[in-house]
Amino acid sequence: MDLETIREERVSLIDGFRRCGPLLSAIGDENRQRILIALLKTPGMRVEEIKDHTELSRPAVSHHLKVLKDAGAIVMRRKGTMNFYFPNCDPDVWDGMNNLTERICEVTRAINENLDLEECRRELMDEYDQPKMNT
Repeated sequence: MDLETIREERVSLIDGFRRCGPLLSAIGDENRQRILIALLKTPGMRVEEIKDHTELSRPAVSHHLKVLKDAGAIVMRRKGTMNFYFPNCDPDVWDGMNNLTERICEVTRAINENLDLEECRRELMDEYDQPKMNT
């Protein structure tokens, strides 16, 4: 991968981080990770069961479930008056993040294997040092 390709990939990675940001933020929290792990072990739990598995308070569980649900990491299914929570198995939710991590690996591998790291850093940062011109 040449320097120009690395530049293009870097811009693409920034966009990938923006698209995956809500999901990355949601699963970046240790308590939400505990909830997601509990749901992976035992799908279809209710708030009270999640509370017991994670030792979080009921309000905390509810808050974290909302964040996970809003980010698409989990889904809720209602049966009567009961809500059951499951990990979201829609591959579209996770493929974007998987693609992002694969591309990060490719770019960092290219930098480390094919280019002098200091030279690459200087050249990639040059554009930030250049004054922005309004056109």
